[in-house]
Amino acid sequence: MDLRPLLLPALLCASTAHAAIPAGARADIRKINTDWGVAMVKGDVSTVAAAYAPDAVFCGVDGKCITGHEAILAMTKRRFSEHGLPKSAVAHTTGMVEDRGYIYEWGQAEIISASGKTSGGGYLTVWKQQPDGHWLIVRNLVLD
Repeated sequence: MDLRPLLLPALLCASTAHAAIPAGARADIRKINTDWGVAMVKGDVSTVAAAYAPDAVFCGVDGKCITGHEAILAMTKRRFSEHGLPKSAVAHTTGMVEDRGYIYEWGQAEIISASGKTSGGGYLTVWKQQPDGHWLIVRNLVLD
């Protein structure tokens, strides 16, 4: 039985049983998501990859995953080289829940290529507070 359709409703129901999202985490996530969109348009791979913890895992829509900040940086450079810079890129958070030191964020991303083609889709991102107090991505899953 495929339980994936139950994931989002379960997260929404569970959110009432968990702690509120810390203000600092909300601010970090909002800033990183905003900076991501600006950096994508500018081709600023360092800022795009800065959202990821050193041991982060990024899983694309094809199910292939890469591990580590440097690998995510290289992937971003490769994508810019292969596809060019987009006209725009935006991440819209739909919801967040905190559970045992992790923040689970989900939403929709939209990228408009230089030729005007729209891509993107759903995502699920797991954030963890780092030793310096800031929140970074430890897992990012592109859903569609």
